[in-house]
Amino acid sequence: MASWLIEPQWRRARAALFAGYDAVVCAPGPYLASYDPRAVAALADLRIAAAQQTPIVLASHSIGPLPAADIADLNLATVRVAREAATHRYLAEHGCSSVASADYAFLYPYADIPAAGPGDPYTLVFLRADNLAGGSLRRQGSRLFAADRLLADGGGTRLVLATSDRRRDATFLEQIGRQLDVETASCRTVPEMVRLVAGSSAVVSDRYHPAICAAVLGKPVDVIPNREPHKMQGLTALLSGHSIADLQARARTGLEAVLGALRPIS
Repeated sequence: MASWLIEPQWRRARAALFAGYDAVVCAPGPYLASYDPRAVAALADLRIAAAQQTPIVLASHSIGPLPAADIADLNLATVRVAREAATHRYLAEHGCSSVASADYAFLYPYADIPAAGPGDPYTLVFLRADNLAGGSLRRQGSRLFAADRLLADGGGTRLVLATSDRRRDATFLEQIGRQLDVETASCRTVPEMVRLVAGSSAVVSDRYHPAICAAVLGKPVDVIPNREPHKMQGLTALLSGHSIADLQARARTGLEAVLGALRPIS
C-alpha cells in the first residue's frame, strides 16, 4: 500500500493511542539522528503529542545530527534529557535546551549480582554486527585487529568475544568466533552480562552499556567508535573525564528531570 495512504491512518492511530494516556515518555536511545530511520517516527510522535497537548518526554537520549527543522521540533517535548555532554552541547548550539545527564545504566545495582567463581583471566570484547566488517577482523595471539587497527590487546590472556544483544549479534559473533578460533559469549540477561564483565580482566566494546558496566565495576575499558558519534564519542568523554560518583549524580539529575515533568499530571 502506498505511503500516502498509510501515513494518515498511522497518524490517526497514534493520536488515538496518545489520547488515552496522561503523558508519553520516549525510551532512552540514540535514534534521534538523521542516519537512523526510526527518527522519522519519533519526531512524528513529538508533533502528534504536542498538537493534542499530551506531554511528551525525551527521557535520556543521544541526539544528532538532525536537520534544523527537526531540532526545532525537539522543543515540542516537555523536557529533553541529554545523556552525554556531546548531545547537550549540540542541542545548545542549535537553540534547544536540555538537561545534562548520564545514562541511567550508571545507577544499575551491579554490586547486588553475585560474582562468578574465579577462573582463568580473559579480555572481553563486545562487538556489534553492524559496525566492523567481519572480514576485516584478524587475531594475532591475544591481540585483535580490524584491518591494521588494534582493537584489543589481551596481554597474554585469552580473548572472549561477546554481545549484550543476542538477537542482533549472535549469528555474526558465532561466525567470527569460528573464523578466529576465539571463544564467544552471547548474554541473554543483564545479570549474565554483569557476571561476564565482572570476571574479566578488561573490556573493549562498541556497545554502550557493557562499557558502562565495566566502568562501574572498575574494569579497564576501551570504547570502540561506531556509526553513532554523539553516543560513543560522548560516552568516551564521560568515562575519561568524570568519576563514577559524578556520573551517577548526573544520571540522577536526568531521572529527576523526567519525574519532575510527570509529577504535575500524576
